[in-house]
Amino acid sequence: MVLTKAAKIRNDEGLLLNEFSRKLRERGIDVTPRQLRHWDASGLLKPFIDESKYRRYSYDDIDQAIFIFVLNKVLKFKLPRIRNILNCMKPEQKLQEMLNKNPVSLMSKYRNAKGEEGWYLKREMRDDIKDIQNSLKNFKESMEKFETMLEDAIIHFYKVIYEYQRKLNKEK
Repeated sequence: MVLTKAAKIRNDEGLLLNEFSRKLRERGIDVTPRQLRHWDASGLLKPFIDESKYRRYSYDDIDQAIFIFVLNKVLKFKLPRIRNILNCMKPEQKLQEMLNKNPVSLMSKYRNAKGEEGWYLKREMRDDIKDIQNSLKNFKESMEKFETMLEDAIIHFYKVIYEYQRKLNKEK
């Protein structure tokens, strides 16, 4: 069973904004609470908002924050580009949720359904199949975009390393 973000955070109480920022700094990632609020407003890193309207982050959010930090601060990617990269990674989750439906129970329901109920169930299954096909198509397109962005990131990363090495050689 996959827990929602809210359920995960309720189970481990989550980290408040300042605690989350402190955890990142402990890992060498200098992200301020202000930056985290900006990432939230930009849709890059969405915390769970509790009943008191406090932002609560899960421990899983730490990896995503590090990923965003590296893309933004190290590779100098703009936030819209980072959002595109993150969106390219999400279709897989949607597809997994659709595939988690139990096909055996759906088929037995379909076999046992009669008349109008069978017609609706058949239509629902056909719609699910179309959704899966569309998700696969979107996933393929997203992966192609992601590969292109990743290639660009690698090229940019090597340029940054090259420039850094040049600066080091000049200092010697």
